[in-house]
Amino acid sequence: GNHETREMTTFDNVRDQCLKAYDEDVYECFSDAFESLPVGAVVNKTFLSVHGGISPQLTTLDKINELERRGEP
Repeated sequence: GNHETREMTTFDNVRDQCLKAYDEDVYECFSDAFESLPVGAVVNKTFLSVHGGISPQLTTLDKINELERRGEP
């Protein structure tokens, strides 16, 4: 995704847009929020929904749940 890392937000102007409309504090909160999102979610006990895809090495939900998500991917 284009806002999953602070580095990516500089390439696609997400950071600049946030700073123009708000300030550095809001940008930091925005980035912190994305760092806290789960890798994916199971919907209706049927579908695994993920934002940008996952590694082929993550073959079970247990392996996904073992990831330390807090922080930059």
